[in-house]
Amino acid sequence: MTCLTEQAFYDLSDVPRLRPLHDHWREIAAEAAALADTRMPIQRDGKDHTEVARDVMAYLQSGGDYGWMLGWGPGSVPERWTQFGLMMDDAPIPMAQPVAPRTLSLLDGIGGIHVGAFLRMEPHTFLPVHRHPELRPAGLLQMHITLEAAPDANYAYLNVEGTFRQHRLGEPIIFDGALDHFAVNASHHRRTILYLEFKR
Repeated sequence: MTCLTEQAFYDLSDVPRLRPLHDHWREIAAEAAALADTRMPIQRDGKDHTEVARDVMAYLQSGGDYGWMLGWGPGSVPERWTQFGLMMDDAPIPMAQPVAPRTLSLLDGIGGIHVGAFLRMEPHTFLPVHRHPELRPAGLLQMHITLEAAPDANYAYLNVEGTFRQHRLGEPIIFDGALDHFAVNASHHRRTILYLEFKR
């Protein structure tokens, strides 16, 4: 296992096992774009991934359809920032397999993935400053690969500890989510990413 020093951002060369996701991002983006807009009314505030997974299973067992989950945050943010779960603890989510087989095949070849998901941020959305302190003791970093962004006037950004990185099509952003960070999509177009929490 590569030993990485603690810093805000990392290069793809620091984690070469993630390169296939960058190399095949267009295939991943095609699967994300083809997903139906089905939404699950799962409330995420104050819950960890295990608790959310439990709520999803209860919803599905009650007859609900698998789809996008609402985000968390103040005001209208949950409605404007949604997630479609793909993988948890290196295990593909069975309901995602039929609609994202290529993405799951690529993720399966990487190993050490705690969470994998598609995340959408609607136009003119701000996700306030937050951090995930539980990631550092678990030895986890985060990655975004931009799958959809405004073709012109792309004002979709991630900020970690005061430094901005733009969400550019196909480009990975690898960062320490235990540090303060926020995201904004100030453009007129939806921003979609592949989101990972993975072992360093």
